Amino acid sequence: MVKSEAFLPPKTISKSRYLAGLQCPKRLWLEIHRYDLKDEVDQDTQAVFDQGQAVGELAQLLYRLPRPIPIVLARLIFQTSC
Repeated sequence: MVKSEAFLPPKTISKSRYLAGLQCPKRLWLEIHRYDLKDEVDQDTQAVFDQGQAVGELAQLLYRLPRPIPIVLARLIFQTSC
């Protein structure tokens, strides 16, 4: 039996992917579906990413922001902005 997409749990999208999708919907698609094509990240860049992740987690605690945005919501935003 194949599950209908309506009954599958919603996928989530990070803030970074959301912003990437606002800049270029194709970039968002590639980041989600073809992550294997992404370039390697060097150690210094990874340290910056880790700091950003820590700040984001702290902001979620302080301001009770929702966890990653459901992909269904992101699709709705992209459809209305394009």
